Amino acid sequence: MRKITRLIAAVFVAVMSAEASLSAYAQSDIISDNKLALCPSPICCDKQTEFFESLALRLPKRNVIDVPFISQKPNFPNGCEAVSAVMALNFMGVDVTPQDFVKSHLDMGNHPYIRNGKWYACDPREQFPGDPRLASGWGCYPEVIKKAVDSMGDTSVEATVLKNVPLSTLCSEYIDNNIPVVFWGTIDMQKPHTWMTWTIEHTDRTHTWINPFHCLLLVGYNRSGYYFNDPWRKKQTFYPRAAVEEAYVGIGMEALVITKRESNEETENTSDINMFIDDRTDENTASDTVQ
Repeated sequence: MRKITRLIAAVFVAVMSAEASLSAYAQSDIISDNKLALCPSPICCDKQTEFFESLALRLPKRNVIDVPFISQKPNFPNGCEAVSAVMALNFMGVDVTPQDFVKSHLDMGNHPYIRNGKWYACDPREQFPGDPRLASGWGCYPEVIKKAVDSMGDTSVEATVLKNVPLSTLCSEYIDNNIPVVFWGTIDMQKPHTWMTWTIEHTDRTHTWINPFHCLLLVGYNRSGYYFNDPWRKKQTFYPRAAVEEAYVGIGMEALVITKRESNEETENTSDINMFIDDRTDENTASDTVQ
């Protein structure tokens, strides 16, 4: 009994130590004042990610969904949105590849170009600027991905755009119910910042691009951070809570979920049950009136 008690105590101490280390690191000079955004090289960012993941492995996971992983490398250098959406679609039982999704369903427009000394491009809420299969591609927002999913004509699922939904709600409403979330953030959860502004073609409206724009699939969380199938990195990549929240808010709190649609048979059965209940209610009411 004493051995078991000592073992439990040792595990508890290890977990508390890991959380304390992660908290201390998050407040250190490495990422304080948003210095995480100033990684001098991809190698530096890789080391930071490895550090966070090594600590995360020592913390209890909470409701992490086992979604099969798809990498955007090497075929989709700017296809994080499409690849994240396809992972979610596959998880919901839809048989589609990133290649088919992009080629047949993703609406693509012009990436930024200069005309008469002024920048123009398509609206990234209506089309993908450029081609996600090329280095010259840019990125798009949830509306474009929803339109692509809808164009597939698969009646078994539906895509819903989520705006200004807190991360806590994404977790409680979707992750806790085994529904991964297509999530707009930044590469390696670096600090988002505005970059360039262009005029949307055939309008007087403008759009300001935010860097380093990225899309991932949110699959889980614990008290210290969140887990993503990051198409630029790997399956169940861990990022600390504060960095994720800053990236999410900085991009504009944009997300999308793909959920199972209620089948016609289920709808008809529900309708029949409701009709039966209504009929019984009418009968009881009539009987009460006669009495």
